[in-house]
Amino acid sequence: MLNGRSVAGFGDFASLRADFIKAREATKFTGDVYQDNVGIPTVDFGYALLIKNKAGTFSVNSKIQSDLGDVYTLSQADTTLLTKIADLLTKREGELALAAKAMKAGDKDGYAAHTASAQSYLDQAEANFDNRAIDTLDLSIDETKADYLLNLAVDRNIKTAGLVTRLNSPELANTFEAIAISDIVYNSPALAGKAFKGYLDAGDRLGAWREILIGMNGKNVKGLENRRIEEAKEFGLYSHGTPDAPETAHDDGGGEALNTFRYLLVNEKAVTAKFTASGLGKNQTAKFWEASYAPAKAELIALFGQGQQSLKDVVMPATDNGEAVLIGAKAKVDTLVVTGLGNDTVTDKSDGTHNNLIFVRGDHATLTGGLLADKSDRAYFSNRDIAASITLDAQQHAVADDGLIYDYNAAAKKLTISDGAGGSVTINKFVSGDFGVTIAHDQSVKLTFDEFSTGTAITDQFQDKGIVFADGAQLAGDGANPTSPVLSGSPIFVGEIKATFVDPASGKTIGVKEFQLDAGYFDAIRSTELVWYSTTGKVLGRLTNTQSGIQHFDVVAKGDALIGGWAIHTIGDEPSGFAIDNVQFDLPGAPPPHDLTGELLVL
Repeated sequence: MLNGRSVAGFGDFASLRADFIKAREATKFTGDVYQDNVGIPTVDFGYALLIKNKAGTFSVNSKIQSDLGDVYTLSQADTTLLTKIADLLTKREGELALAAKAMKAGDKDGYAAHTASAQSYLDQAEANFDNRAIDTLDLSIDETKADYLLNLAVDRNIKTAGLVTRLNSPELANTFEAIAISDIVYNSPALAGKAFKGYLDAGDRLGAWREILIGMNGKNVKGLENRRIEEAKEFGLYSHGTPDAPETAHDDGGGEALNTFRYLLVNEKAVTAKFTASGLGKNQTAKFWEASYAPAKAELIALFGQGQQSLKDVVMPATDNGEAVLIGAKAKVDTLVVTGLGNDTVTDKSDGTHNNLIFVRGDHATLTGGLLADKSDRAYFSNRDIAASITLDAQQHAVADDGLIYDYNAAAKKLTISDGAGGSVTINKFVSGDFGVTIAHDQSVKLTFDEFSTGTAITDQFQDKGIVFADGAQLAGDGANPTSPVLSGSPIFVGEIKATFVDPASGKTIGVKEFQLDAGYFDAIRSTELVWYSTTGKVLGRLTNTQSGIQHFDVVAKGDALIGGWAIHTIGDEPSGFAIDNVQFDLPGAPPPHDLTGELLVL
């Protein structure tokens, strides 16, 4: 049986239930008799003087007199009028059934005739009620009696629906869920069908919630839409909290939030298709479905967001069968990606200016690095922070302090991180720095230009690290760059920046296999070009910036070629100029001892 959320501390159950139903009935208390929208004479709040039988016929409510007690005595004229209205509504029901058959058969004329006849019977029922004698159905009750009649009718409908045992159980008695169910059966006992009861018995909150919202408005009746939405809110998606502030249990590891988010995700397409009117967009049900993600998103960010306050959206695969997960495909905001239990592949499709945090749970996930990874993207594995910096041994292998094992295939540019217990993460197109992981080879170099003050001219200050810069390079502060200070050309943010890789000891030009740098802040795309040269000055390749903001460049020489230097300069209009930062490269290994065999030694 489904466990409900107790109303204890929020008020008396009977009063809360009555207030909720009265709000759904949307009638202002008058105490007088009125006709509802289908012509049934009714007393506040929704107490019907006629009942609809299973056969589709209407008859006088046999319990009127006992329910009203000494407040009112039903006269013969009252009974005669109610019987006449019941007969007219029964005839109307028959005409509506014939109209439905005619529509199904494609008989437009028959449909029109039966529909008109049904309306005629309703008009007659309303006329009989409106033109009754002044002392006929001259019924008036106070609000206390109206509440009594409402609760009486609710309890009868609960019995008719076969829900007495369930709603009196320890799990559902005096709960918000029981209030929602009471309103449902007050509207119509038949709504609580076999499927809904099955969900309650199985403890399937999500299934029951969807049945209220969707199944109980299968014909997408606009007049019922808001009532179903309010009932779904009252029933709730979560086993904790109130309808106004649903929240998940923090001690379940986020399981309820994960399951709810995925359930909404899996069923969203079908719901949107069903509740979207052609040319009019999504109706209230579809919009409510989308809004229902919010509590799950907030909970997942709180549990798995590692304290990052900027995260605004959550992306998750719909199944555990291994899926392609796109970051930024919908929302262009900082995103938490919670991978599934299968072999999910995560690719960043955002514009590169939004940071993403990938929380890997389960067996395996494949991430994409390189140009498709924002440099501030982070990854967490089994709720452990992937190491910010690791030093690889000769086999490209390392064991971090937290026990994670790192294997890097430099040729394939693939990094695999495993926990030693069967779980793993693979980052394809890996570039040092992707997802917070920095490869720290024994001879790796990274220049952040923090050693000197802004305004300093930079030439050979970094020769001992294996690089020198041509005249004109200078340090500058840049408020648009999060890693300021930066290296600029001359004039500042306009001039070319040129560098040569050198032997730290002799200063002679040497070649490297790969280098990386960050450049920007770009205001225009394809405004700036990075060129790299061989050790003899031959141009080996060119790249232009493909995005605005800060762009990471990773250059690898093809084949046996080695890179002796590079230059970066504008080739088009770049309104605010550019600078560089975070220059990285690996120095070649020390040369072997000189071999004197076969040489002539001259003294």
